[in-house]
Amino acid sequence: MRILCVSMQIQKLTMMRILYFFVPLFFILSCAPERPDGEAQINGDFGAARESKVYLEEIKVDRLHILDSAAIGKEGFFSFKFLPSETGFYRLNIRNHKPILLTVSPNDKINVAIDTIDKNLNYSVDGNLDSQILQAYHQKSNESRQTIDSLYAIVLASRPLAKFDSIKEEIDSTLIQLLNEHKAYTIKLIRNNPNRLASILLINQSFAGRMLFDINKNTYLYVMIDQALMQQMPGNSHVKNHHARLEEFLQQTAEQEK
Repeated sequence: MRILCVSMQIQKLTMMRILYFFVPLFFILSCAPERPDGEAQINGDFGAARESKVYLEEIKVDRLHILDSAAIGKEGFFSFKFLPSETGFYRLNIRNHKPILLTVSPNDKINVAIDTIDKNLNYSVDGNLDSQILQAYHQKSNESRQTIDSLYAIVLASRPLAKFDSIKEEIDSTLIQLLNEHKAYTIKLIRNNPNRLASILLINQSFAGRMLFDINKNTYLYVMIDQALMQQMPGNSHVKNHHARLEEFLQQTAEQEK
């Protein structure tokens, strides 16, 4: 009987210890601030630019708006939290580097890891498919630009040579082929993702000092994007702007044909 009483006392003490542990934990969890509905978060890792500053800019239909800024810590980390009203375009702008283009939707949690100090920035991104599409285009653009820079260097070094004209002609031909390949790559990205908002940025890209696409020559691409996105997100401001521009062009073309 005495052993039974001792056993019951031990169980009682054990239960009291469990309660003392879980009751404060319950209050801590219940008092923790909730993440606002729709809040997006961008986390960055850029060790090469530690103790610098990064700006978050929103690319609106009619202007570029600085939304926020953050200090890049000693370890290279930075973070932004904000409430986007819709899926939109944003830029991470770090001084002396080309901006990183992102597409951000409400409730997104996007991670950006930058692994170089090069001006063009090589980076990886996860948490948003459109941002990954833009990253793929960015990487292809970097590779194409590096090739172009190498070709121009050959042209400059070949100027004193007697056969400079033939060298330049060959390089010009290579440049045209490179530009055509870059354009074909971008078309493939758009054709594979016509219902992604990133395609609006891709159709408006310039490369090597010229616009990649001409609405007169590539009307089908503009129409493809318009039809897919008007079905997917007709209320989005960027989609409506693209639709309005296309409608204006088609109306002008119809009037000219008349």
